[in-house]
Amino acid sequence: MEVFPSNLEIFQTCNPLISAKIGSLPTQLGNLSNLQFFDLSFNGFKGILPTHLENLSDLKFLHLSWNYFEVFPLNLEISPTCNPLISGGIIFNLLAQLGKLSNLQSLDLGYKNEYYLSCENLDWLSGLPSLTHLHLSWVNLSKAIHWQQAVNKMPSFIELLLRNTQLPPIINTTTSISVNFAMLDLSFNGLTSSIYPWLFNFSTNNLVHVDLSYNDLNGSIPATFRNMTSLTCVGLSWNQLQGEITKSLRDLCNLQILNLSNNNLTGLLGKHFLACSNNTLEYLDLFHNRFRGTSLHHLSGFSQLRELSLGFNQLNGTLPESIGQLAQLEKIVHSFKFNARHCVRKSPLWPLQIVVLGLIFQLLYIQHMLQTSLGSLNFSNNHIRGTLPNLRSYPSSLTMDMSSNCFQGSIPQSLFNVAWLDLSNNMFRLNFFFLHDYSSI
Repeated sequence: MEVFPSNLEIFQTCNPLISAKIGSLPTQLGNLSNLQFFDLSFNGFKGILPTHLENLSDLKFLHLSWNYFEVFPLNLEISPTCNPLISGGIIFNLLAQLGKLSNLQSLDLGYKNEYYLSCENLDWLSGLPSLTHLHLSWVNLSKAIHWQQAVNKMPSFIELLLRNTQLPPIINTTTSISVNFAMLDLSFNGLTSSIYPWLFNFSTNNLVHVDLSYNDLNGSIPATFRNMTSLTCVGLSWNQLQGEITKSLRDLCNLQILNLSNNNLTGLLGKHFLACSNNTLEYLDLFHNRFRGTSLHHLSGFSQLRELSLGFNQLNGTLPESIGQLAQLEKIVHSFKFNARHCVRKSPLWPLQIVVLGLIFQLLYIQHMLQTSLGSLNFSNNHIRGTLPNLRSYPSSLTMDMSSNCFQGSIPQSLFNVAWLDLSNNMFRLNFFFLHDYSSI
Protein backbone atom coordinates (compact mmCIF):
# COMPACT_ATOMS: atom_id res chain seq x y z
CA MET A 1 0.00 0.00 0.00
CA GLU A 2 1.29 3.44 -0.95
CA VAL A 3 1.94 5.83 1.95
CA PHE A 4 1.74 9.60 1.32
CA PRO A 5 3.06 12.28 3.69
CA SER A 6 0.21 13.95 5.54
CA ASN A 7 1.47 17.43 4.59
CA LEU A 8 1.45 16.72 0.83
CA GLU A 9 0.23 19.79 -1.11
CA ILE A 10 0.61 18.66 -4.75
CA PHE A 11 -0.41 15.36 -6.28
CA GLN A 12 -0.03 15.12 -10.03
CA THR A 13 0.58 12.28 -12.42
CA CYS A 14 0.26 12.09 -16.18
CA ASN A 15 1.60 8.68 -17.02
CA PRO A 16 -0.76 5.96 -18.33
CA LEU A 17 1.96 3.41 -17.59
CA ILE A 18 1.52 4.09 -13.88
CA SER A 19 -2.24 3.60 -14.01
CA ALA A 20 -1.75 0.39 -15.97
CA LYS A 21 0.56 -0.88 -13.24
CA ILE A 22 -1.37 0.08 -10.11
CA GLY A 23 -4.88 -0.02 -11.63
CA SER A 24 -6.71 2.12 -9.08
CA LEU A 25 -5.77 4.93 -6.72
CA PRO A 26 -4.98 4.48 -3.02
CA THR A 27 -8.11 5.48 -1.07
CA GLN A 28 -6.13 7.43 1.57
CA LEU A 29 -5.54 10.22 -0.95
CA GLY A 30 -8.85 11.65 0.23
CA ASN A 31 -7.38 12.19 3.70
CA LEU A 32 -4.58 14.57 2.63
CA SER A 33 -6.05 17.68 4.21
CA ASN A 34 -3.21 19.96 3.03
CA LEU A 35 -3.60 18.99 -0.61
CA GLN A 36 -3.97 22.02 -2.92
CA PHE A 37 -3.31 20.60 -6.39
CA PHE A 38 -4.93 17.27 -7.37
CA ASP A 39 -4.43 16.35 -11.04
CA LEU A 40 -5.21 12.86 -12.31
CA SER A 41 -6.08 13.80 -15.88
CA PHE A 42 -4.98 11.77 -18.92
CA ASN A 43 -4.09 8.65 -16.96
CA GLY A 44 -6.86 6.14 -17.55
CA PHE A 45 -7.25 5.30 -13.87
CA LYS A 46 -9.95 2.82 -12.97
CA GLY A 47 -11.65 1.74 -9.79
CA ILE A 48 -12.91 3.86 -6.90
CA LEU A 49 -12.26 7.58 -6.69
CA PRO A 50 -10.69 8.45 -3.31
CA THR A 51 -13.33 9.06 -0.64
CA HIS A 52 -13.79 12.15 1.52
CA LEU A 53 -12.84 14.70 -1.12
CA GLU A 54 -14.90 17.20 0.86
CA ASN A 55 -12.18 17.07 3.54
CA LEU A 56 -9.67 18.66 1.17
CA SER A 57 -10.63 22.18 2.25
CA ASP A 58 -7.43 23.73 0.88
CA LEU A 59 -7.87 22.21 -2.58
CA LYS A 60 -7.53 24.75 -5.41
CA PHE A 61 -7.11 22.54 -8.49
CA LEU A 62 -9.10 19.34 -9.17
CA HIS A 63 -8.58 17.77 -12.60
CA LEU A 64 -10.06 14.32 -13.25
CA SER A 65 -10.58 14.19 -17.02
CA TRP A 66 -9.70 11.22 -19.24
CA ASN A 67 -10.04 8.50 -16.62
CA TYR A 68 -12.31 5.50 -16.21
CA PHE A 69 -13.48 5.63 -12.63
CA GLU A 70 -16.14 2.96 -12.30
CA VAL A 71 -17.48 3.41 -8.79
CA PHE A 72 -17.97 6.44 -6.61
CA PRO A 73 -18.69 5.78 -2.92
CA LEU A 74 -22.34 5.00 -2.27
CA ASN A 75 -22.42 6.36 1.29
CA LEU A 76 -22.37 9.98 0.16
CA GLU A 77 -25.28 12.34 0.48
CA ILE A 78 -26.83 12.56 -2.98
CA SER A 79 -26.74 16.08 -4.36
CA PRO A 80 -30.26 17.46 -4.96
CA THR A 81 -28.99 19.33 -8.01
CA CYS A 82 -27.31 16.47 -9.82
CA ASN A 83 -28.80 13.10 -10.56
CA PRO A 84 -26.10 10.45 -10.65
CA LEU A 85 -26.15 8.52 -13.90
CA ILE A 86 -26.99 4.87 -13.31
CA SER A 87 -25.59 2.51 -15.92
CA GLY A 88 -25.18 -1.19 -15.35
CA GLY A 89 -25.72 -0.71 -11.62
CA ILE A 90 -22.78 1.70 -11.34
CA ILE A 91 -23.57 5.03 -9.68
CA PHE A 92 -21.59 8.17 -10.43
CA ASN A 93 -21.72 10.83 -7.76
CA LEU A 94 -18.97 13.38 -7.41
CA LEU A 95 -20.60 16.79 -7.30
CA ALA A 96 -22.13 16.02 -3.89
CA GLN A 97 -18.66 16.51 -2.45
CA LEU A 98 -17.71 19.66 -4.28
CA GLY A 99 -19.98 22.15 -2.51
CA LYS A 100 -17.63 22.29 0.49
CA LEU A 101 -14.51 23.08 -1.54
CA SER A 102 -14.84 26.85 -1.22
CA ASN A 103 -11.20 27.46 -2.23
CA LEU A 104 -11.45 25.52 -5.48
CA GLN A 105 -10.24 27.61 -8.44
CA SER A 106 -10.04 25.10 -11.29
CA LEU A 107 -12.33 22.12 -11.89
CA ASP A 108 -11.89 19.76 -14.84
CA LEU A 109 -14.30 16.86 -15.24
CA GLY A 110 -14.25 17.16 -19.01
CA TYR A 111 -14.12 14.57 -21.74
CA LYS A 112 -16.37 11.60 -21.60
CA ASN A 113 -15.20 8.77 -19.42
CA GLU A 114 -16.57 5.28 -19.89
CA TYR A 115 -19.75 6.56 -18.24
CA TYR A 116 -20.31 10.29 -18.00
CA LEU A 117 -21.85 12.59 -15.44
CA SER A 118 -25.37 13.85 -15.89
CA CYS A 119 -26.40 17.03 -14.11
CA GLU A 120 -29.85 18.64 -13.91
CA ASN A 121 -28.57 22.15 -13.14
CA LEU A 122 -25.49 24.14 -12.23
CA ASP A 123 -26.75 25.72 -9.01
CA TRP A 124 -24.01 23.92 -7.11
CA LEU A 125 -21.55 26.41 -8.62
CA SER A 126 -22.69 28.95 -6.01
CA GLY A 127 -20.77 26.93 -3.41
CA LEU A 128 -17.52 27.53 -5.31
CA PRO A 129 -17.04 31.33 -5.13
CA SER A 130 -13.33 31.16 -6.03
CA LEU A 131 -13.81 29.09 -9.20
CA THR A 132 -12.13 30.67 -12.24
CA HIS A 133 -11.76 27.71 -14.62
CA LEU A 134 -14.56 25.20 -15.29
CA HIS A 135 -14.30 22.36 -17.81
CA LEU A 136 -17.41 20.17 -18.07
CA SER A 137 -17.16 19.12 -21.70
CA TRP A 138 -19.07 15.90 -22.42
CA VAL A 139 -20.99 16.15 -19.13
CA ASN A 140 -24.70 15.80 -19.92
CA LEU A 141 -26.37 19.15 -19.14
CA SER A 142 -29.46 18.62 -21.29
CA LYS A 143 -31.79 19.25 -18.30
CA ALA A 144 -29.93 22.28 -16.96
CA ILE A 145 -32.37 24.77 -18.52
CA HIS A 146 -31.12 27.65 -16.35
CA TRP A 147 -27.43 27.02 -16.91
CA GLN A 148 -26.74 30.56 -18.08
CA GLN A 149 -28.26 32.07 -14.90
CA ALA A 150 -25.90 29.96 -12.79
CA VAL A 151 -22.95 31.08 -14.91
CA ASN A 152 -24.02 34.72 -14.67
CA LYS A 153 -23.53 34.60 -10.90
CA MET A 154 -19.87 33.57 -11.13
CA PRO A 155 -17.92 36.86 -11.37
CA SER A 156 -14.59 35.09 -10.95
CA PHE A 157 -15.02 32.96 -14.08
CA ILE A 158 -12.19 33.32 -16.59
CA GLU A 159 -12.49 30.11 -18.58
CA LEU A 160 -15.67 28.12 -19.33
CA LEU A 161 -15.55 24.99 -21.48
CA LEU A 162 -18.92 23.31 -22.10
CA ARG A 163 -18.18 21.53 -25.36
CA ASN A 164 -20.70 18.86 -26.38
CA THR A 165 -22.79 19.06 -23.20
CA GLN A 166 -26.21 19.08 -24.93
CA LEU A 167 -26.90 22.56 -23.59
CA PRO A 168 -30.58 23.59 -23.61
CA PRO A 169 -31.54 26.74 -25.55
CA ILE A 170 -30.93 30.08 -23.91
CA ILE A 171 -33.84 31.48 -21.91
CA ASN A 172 -34.09 35.27 -22.11
CA THR A 173 -33.44 36.81 -18.73
CA THR A 174 -32.93 40.25 -17.28
CA THR A 175 -30.57 38.96 -14.61
CA SER A 176 -27.51 41.16 -14.29
CA ILE A 177 -24.33 39.65 -15.64
CA SER A 178 -20.98 40.20 -13.98
CA VAL A 179 -18.92 37.55 -15.77
CA ASN A 180 -15.65 38.62 -17.36
CA PHE A 181 -14.61 35.66 -19.51
CA ALA A 182 -11.30 35.30 -21.28
CA MET A 183 -12.14 31.93 -22.88
CA LEU A 184 -15.57 30.54 -23.82
CA ASP A 185 -16.15 27.23 -25.63
CA LEU A 186 -19.79 26.26 -26.33
CA SER A 187 -19.12 24.21 -29.46
CA PHE A 188 -20.97 21.00 -30.44
CA ASN A 189 -24.20 21.95 -28.66
CA GLY A 190 -26.75 22.70 -31.38
CA LEU A 191 -27.21 26.24 -30.07
CA THR A 192 -29.16 28.70 -32.21
CA SER A 193 -28.66 32.41 -32.74
CA SER A 194 -30.57 32.99 -29.50
CA ILE A 195 -27.18 32.69 -27.82
CA TYR A 196 -26.12 36.11 -29.12
CA PRO A 197 -27.96 38.39 -26.63
CA TRP A 198 -26.42 36.50 -23.72
CA LEU A 199 -22.99 36.39 -25.36
CA PHE A 200 -22.90 40.11 -26.05
CA ASN A 201 -24.46 41.11 -22.71
CA PHE A 202 -21.56 40.33 -20.42
CA SER A 203 -18.31 42.22 -20.36
CA THR A 204 -16.32 41.42 -23.48
CA ASN A 205 -13.26 43.56 -22.87
CA ASN A 206 -11.13 40.58 -21.83
CA LEU A 207 -12.60 37.87 -24.09
CA VAL A 208 -9.79 36.46 -26.22
CA HIS A 209 -11.20 33.08 -27.29
CA VAL A 210 -14.76 32.20 -28.34
CA ASP A 211 -15.72 28.92 -30.02
CA LEU A 212 -19.30 28.45 -31.26
CA SER A 213 -18.44 25.84 -33.89
CA TYR A 214 -20.76 22.92 -34.68
CA ASN A 215 -23.97 24.66 -33.66
CA ASP A 216 -27.07 25.85 -35.53
CA LEU A 217 -26.27 29.54 -35.83
CA ASN A 218 -27.90 31.15 -38.85
CA GLY A 219 -28.15 34.53 -40.52
CA SER A 220 -25.24 36.91 -40.82
CA ILE A 221 -22.33 37.29 -38.42
CA PRO A 222 -23.49 39.84 -35.81
CA ALA A 223 -21.95 43.28 -36.06
CA THR A 224 -21.51 43.27 -32.27
CA PHE A 225 -18.41 41.13 -32.68
CA ARG A 226 -16.56 44.31 -33.61
CA ASN A 227 -16.79 45.42 -29.97
CA MET A 228 -14.79 42.40 -28.83
CA THR A 229 -11.51 44.00 -29.77
CA SER A 230 -9.41 41.72 -27.55
CA LEU A 231 -10.42 38.57 -29.48
CA THR A 232 -7.52 36.50 -30.79
CA CYS A 233 -9.44 33.32 -31.66
CA VAL A 234 -12.91 33.04 -33.26
CA GLY A 235 -14.46 29.67 -34.17
CA LEU A 236 -17.76 29.74 -36.10
CA SER A 237 -17.30 26.71 -38.34
CA TRP A 238 -20.02 24.18 -39.18
CA ASN A 239 -23.00 26.48 -38.74
CA GLN A 240 -25.50 27.97 -41.20
CA LEU A 241 -24.09 31.47 -41.38
CA GLN A 242 -24.81 33.52 -44.47
CA GLY A 243 -23.93 36.87 -45.99
CA GLU A 244 -20.64 38.70 -46.22
CA ILE A 245 -17.95 39.24 -43.63
CA THR A 246 -18.70 42.76 -42.52
CA LYS A 247 -16.73 45.09 -40.30
CA SER A 248 -17.77 42.87 -37.40
CA LEU A 249 -14.63 40.83 -38.02
CA ARG A 250 -12.58 43.24 -40.10
CA ASP A 251 -12.05 45.46 -37.05
CA LEU A 252 -10.53 42.69 -34.91
CA CYS A 253 -6.91 43.78 -35.08
CA ASN A 254 -5.59 41.16 -32.61
CA LEU A 255 -7.07 38.17 -34.44
CA GLN A 256 -4.75 35.16 -34.70
CA ILE A 257 -7.15 32.30 -35.49
CA LEU A 258 -10.30 32.57 -37.61
CA ASN A 259 -12.30 29.48 -38.59
CA LEU A 260 -15.40 30.14 -40.72
CA SER A 261 -15.36 26.84 -42.61
CA ASN A 262 -18.47 24.93 -43.68
CA ASN A 263 -20.99 27.77 -43.76
CA ASN A 264 -22.76 29.63 -46.58
CA LEU A 265 -20.76 32.84 -46.37
CA THR A 266 -20.33 34.90 -49.51
CA GLY A 267 -18.55 38.01 -50.67
CA LEU A 268 -15.39 39.07 -52.42
CA LEU A 269 -12.01 38.28 -50.91
CA GLY A 270 -10.67 41.71 -51.79
CA LYS A 271 -7.75 43.79 -50.59
CA HIS A 272 -9.63 45.04 -47.51
CA PHE A 273 -10.49 41.53 -46.32
CA LEU A 274 -9.38 41.29 -42.65
CA ALA A 275 -6.82 44.00 -43.35
CA CYS A 276 -6.69 45.01 -39.68
CA SER A 277 -5.17 41.64 -38.70
CA ASN A 278 -2.50 41.53 -41.41
CA ASN A 279 0.29 41.32 -38.87
CA THR A 280 -1.37 38.94 -36.39
CA LEU A 281 -3.41 36.32 -38.30
CA GLU A 282 -1.82 32.85 -38.17
CA TYR A 283 -4.67 30.49 -39.07
CA LEU A 284 -7.36 31.28 -41.66
CA ASP A 285 -9.93 28.62 -42.60
CA LEU A 286 -12.62 29.62 -45.14
CA PHE A 287 -13.12 26.08 -46.46
CA HIS A 288 -16.47 25.19 -48.07
CA ASN A 289 -18.22 28.55 -48.37
CA ARG A 290 -19.14 30.66 -51.38
CA PHE A 291 -16.43 33.30 -51.33
CA ARG A 292 -15.49 34.85 -54.68
CA GLY A 293 -12.28 36.32 -55.96
CA THR A 294 -9.83 36.29 -58.85
CA SER A 295 -6.94 38.38 -57.57
CA LEU A 296 -5.68 37.05 -54.24
CA HIS A 297 -2.46 39.06 -54.03
CA HIS A 298 -3.58 40.64 -50.76
CA LEU A 299 -3.20 37.27 -49.02
CA SER A 300 0.55 37.74 -49.09
CA GLY A 301 0.02 40.63 -46.68
CA PHE A 302 -0.67 38.24 -43.78
CA SER A 303 2.95 38.08 -42.70
CA GLN A 304 2.40 35.67 -39.79
CA LEU A 305 0.15 33.21 -41.64
CA ARG A 306 0.88 29.55 -40.90
CA GLU A 307 -2.18 27.75 -42.28
CA LEU A 308 -4.46 28.81 -45.12
CA SER A 309 -7.56 26.85 -46.23
CA LEU A 310 -9.55 28.14 -49.20
CA GLY A 311 -10.85 24.90 -50.69
CA PHE A 312 -14.35 24.53 -52.17
CA ASN A 313 -15.28 28.16 -52.65
CA GLN A 314 -15.95 30.08 -55.86
CA LEU A 315 -12.41 31.37 -56.30
CA ASN A 316 -10.80 31.67 -59.71
CA GLY A 317 -7.34 32.46 -60.93
CA THR A 318 -4.12 31.32 -59.30
CA LEU A 319 -2.46 31.80 -55.98
CA PRO A 320 -0.13 34.77 -56.37
CA GLU A 321 3.62 34.26 -56.59
CA SER A 322 4.02 36.40 -53.47
CA ILE A 323 2.45 33.58 -51.40
CA GLY A 324 5.84 31.89 -51.60
CA GLN A 325 7.35 34.74 -49.59
CA LEU A 326 5.31 33.98 -46.48
CA ALA A 327 8.14 32.57 -44.39
CA GLN A 328 5.86 31.20 -41.64
CA LEU A 329 3.44 29.36 -43.96
CA GLU A 330 3.19 25.64 -43.15
CA LYS A 331 0.03 24.46 -44.90
CA ILE A 332 -2.18 25.42 -47.86
CA VAL A 333 -5.52 23.74 -48.64
CA HIS A 334 -7.05 24.82 -51.95
CA SER A 335 -9.05 23.61 -54.95
CA PHE A 336 -8.13 25.97 -57.77
CA LYS A 337 -5.25 26.66 -60.13
CA PHE A 338 -1.89 26.66 -58.51
CA ASN A 339 1.72 27.13 -59.61
CA ALA A 340 4.13 25.13 -57.50
CA ARG A 341 7.01 27.45 -58.38
CA HIS A 342 5.39 29.99 -56.09
CA CYS A 343 6.26 27.83 -53.09
CA VAL A 344 10.01 27.91 -53.68
CA ARG A 345 11.56 29.88 -50.84
CA LYS A 346 15.21 30.81 -50.74
CA SER A 347 15.47 30.66 -46.94
CA PRO A 348 12.53 28.57 -45.72
CA LEU A 349 11.88 28.71 -41.98
CA TRP A 350 9.18 26.01 -41.97
CA PRO A 351 8.41 22.94 -44.10
CA LEU A 352 5.29 23.45 -46.21
CA GLN A 353 2.32 21.10 -46.51
CA ILE A 354 0.10 21.41 -49.57
CA VAL A 355 -3.32 19.77 -49.83
CA VAL A 356 -4.98 19.96 -53.22
CA LEU A 357 -8.68 19.22 -53.57
CA GLY A 358 -10.78 18.34 -56.60
CA LEU A 359 -8.74 19.30 -59.66
CA ILE A 360 -6.79 17.92 -62.60
CA PHE A 361 -3.17 18.61 -61.81
CA GLN A 362 -0.12 19.03 -64.03
CA LEU A 363 2.61 16.62 -63.04
CA LEU A 364 5.30 19.18 -63.77
CA TYR A 365 4.21 21.03 -60.63
CA ILE A 366 4.82 17.99 -58.45
CA GLN A 367 8.44 17.91 -59.52
CA HIS A 368 8.89 21.56 -58.62
CA MET A 369 7.28 20.99 -55.21
CA LEU A 370 9.60 18.12 -54.41
CA GLN A 371 12.56 20.43 -54.90
CA THR A 372 11.29 22.87 -52.27
CA SER A 373 11.13 22.67 -48.48
CA LEU A 374 7.93 20.65 -48.39
CA GLY A 375 7.30 18.60 -45.26
CA SER A 376 4.04 17.02 -46.44
CA LEU A 377 2.36 16.59 -49.81
CA ASN A 378 -1.27 15.49 -50.12
CA PHE A 379 -2.80 15.09 -53.59
CA SER A 380 -5.23 12.31 -52.68
CA ASN A 381 -8.69 11.93 -54.24
CA ASN A 382 -7.99 13.95 -57.39
CA HIS A 383 -7.74 13.10 -61.09
CA ILE A 384 -4.00 13.21 -61.54
CA ARG A 385 -2.76 11.19 -64.52
CA GLY A 386 0.69 10.18 -65.71
CA THR A 387 3.79 8.87 -63.99
CA LEU A 388 5.53 10.04 -60.88
CA PRO A 389 8.75 12.04 -61.39
CA ASN A 390 11.83 9.83 -61.23
CA LEU A 391 14.02 12.06 -59.09
CA ARG A 392 17.50 11.08 -57.98
CA SER A 393 16.29 11.22 -54.41
CA TYR A 394 13.16 12.23 -52.54
CA PRO A 395 13.47 14.11 -49.21
CA SER A 396 13.72 11.51 -46.45
CA SER A 397 11.53 13.58 -44.10
CA LEU A 398 8.72 13.96 -46.64
CA THR A 399 5.25 12.47 -46.09
CA MET A 400 3.29 11.87 -49.32
CA ASP A 401 -0.33 10.94 -49.94
CA MET A 402 -1.00 10.30 -53.64
CA SER A 403 -3.82 7.82 -53.09
CA SER A 404 -7.01 7.57 -55.17
CA ASN A 405 -5.72 9.11 -58.39
CA CYS A 406 -4.91 7.79 -61.89
CA PHE A 407 -1.13 7.41 -61.71
CA GLN A 408 0.35 4.84 -64.08
CA GLY A 409 3.69 3.25 -64.88
CA SER A 410 6.25 2.08 -62.37
CA ILE A 411 6.99 3.47 -58.94
CA PRO A 412 10.40 5.19 -58.70
CA GLN A 413 12.62 3.20 -56.36
CA SER A 414 13.93 6.39 -54.74
CA LEU A 415 10.38 7.16 -53.62
CA PHE A 416 10.61 4.54 -50.90
CA ASN A 417 13.09 6.70 -49.00
CA VAL A 418 10.36 9.07 -47.79
CA ALA A 419 9.11 8.96 -44.20
CA TRP A 420 5.50 8.03 -45.06
CA LEU A 421 3.87 7.07 -48.38
CA ASP A 422 0.37 6.19 -49.59
CA LEU A 423 -0.04 5.23 -53.27
CA SER A 424 -3.17 3.12 -52.90
CA ASN A 425 -6.01 3.15 -55.45
CA ASN A 426 -3.94 4.01 -58.51
CA MET A 427 -2.94 2.11 -61.66
CA PHE A 428 0.77 1.50 -61.09
CA ARG A 429 2.64 -1.47 -62.49
CA LEU A 430 3.76 -3.73 -59.66
CA ASN A 431 7.40 -3.23 -58.64
CA PHE A 432 8.88 -6.66 -58.04
CA PHE A 433 12.09 -5.20 -56.64
CA PHE A 434 9.96 -3.63 -53.94
CA LEU A 435 8.33 -6.92 -53.05
CA HIS A 436 11.72 -8.64 -53.01
CA ASP A 437 13.29 -6.05 -50.71
CA TYR A 438 10.55 -6.33 -48.11
CA SER A 439 9.52 -9.98 -48.35
CA SER A 440 11.53 -10.90 -45.27
CA ILE A 441 9.74 -8.42 -43.01
